Amino acid sequence: MNILITGSNGFIGKNLSSQIKQFNNYKISTFTRLDSKNSLDNKIKDSDLIIHLAGENRPKDPIDFNTSNVLLTQDICSAIDKADKKIPILFLSSEHAETYSLNLRIAIIIFMVRARERQKFI
Repeated sequence: MNILITGSNGFIGKNLSSQIKQFNNYKISTFTRLDSKNSLDNKIKDSDLIIHLAGENRPKDPIDFNTSNVLLTQDICSAIDKADKKIPILFLSSEHAETYSLNLRIAIIIFMVRARERQKFI
């Protein structure tokens, strides 16, 4: 099984990747803010599961929260559409995100709307 972990440089992402790598039947791909959108598309195409941990939880500029959380979520949904396959997504968010709860709700709504429209999310 191929697992894509977004936010893999964060505390949870690093530890989760480390733990999963102990099992031989899982291949881990990672996505960080340094990776390109094109690489995201390719990694999603090869994935059987996405663990979406990426997001900004203490931005210096509030616009960074939108870019890292909402726009990345939209990019993930679009890449799944392009891949034309059903890929389960485990979506986690930080408690610090509640300061920006409207943007967090938008990210969650994006997942829900896309799931209904395309029936591609489990």
